[in-house]
Amino acid sequence: MFRRLFFSQCRRVVASPIIWCCVFVFTAVLFVNSAIVFLNDNPSVIYAFDGFATLNLEAVVLSMLPSLPFALSYLDERRERSLRFSYVRCGVEPYIWAKYLAMLLSGFCVVILGSLIYCAILCIWMPLVGDYSGEGAIGMYAVWENGRPLLFLFWRIVCLGVSGALFTGLTFFFSLFFRGRYTVMVLPYLCYQMLSFLYSLLKIDNLFFYPRYWLLETNPYMQTATGEVGAKLVFVAVILLVVGFVAVWKAERSMLRD
Repeated sequence: MFRRLFFSQCRRVVASPIIWCCVFVFTAVLFVNSAIVFLNDNPSVIYAFDGFATLNLEAVVLSMLPSLPFALSYLDERRERSLRFSYVRCGVEPYIWAKYLAMLLSGFCVVILGSLIYCAILCIWMPLVGDYSGEGAIGMYAVWENGRPLLFLFWRIVCLGVSGALFTGLTFFFSLFFRGRYTVMVLPYLCYQMLSFLYSLLKIDNLFFYPRYWLLETNPYMQTATGEVGAKLVFVAVILLVVGFVAVWKAERSMLRD
């Protein structure tokens, strides 16, 4: 039952033109952010992607664009009062987890596909790798320094996609408690800005706790690539699991109340 539900939700995502529009908009944003690279004498794909396209990626884009294709579907069903029928037919827990995982996958794919299209287009007229002098680099940059730039690029794109899934999950979380579409869409971004403001207000002198590193990128103070990527994955997985269990609890509670 769960597998059938999950693939049914995924088909809804793929069949929607919104996800493909979001993918191409995300690609366009990467090009705009990295436009200055095209004026350099020796540009490269990895340099453009890592140094400009994602470094200047506005939080408002990464926090909202991946959520547009499917994160509001649960809210729409709540407003249409069609959830009860789905719960009775499929069961509360299988339905919630199937929909939730399809949401996360849609947010992940918007970022991943947009990034891959961006890199593929750049590869037409510029080399994948340029000169890099990262002597003494740690974390993922040590992978690049050790002569594995493709692995470095892979992990950078995956971690960015995980951030897209994280904000999609947060949008879903807020849709459990609020009914306004614009409110639900903007709250994850506002939470990110609030955390950044608190970080500055409290004058925390440790960049390890800088919200941008954990929510939008990866924390660059891990000594190994495994540690850097693993820390990001564990951090996001814990948050998304909590959101999933809260969604199931809220759905079961509303079912009993009705």
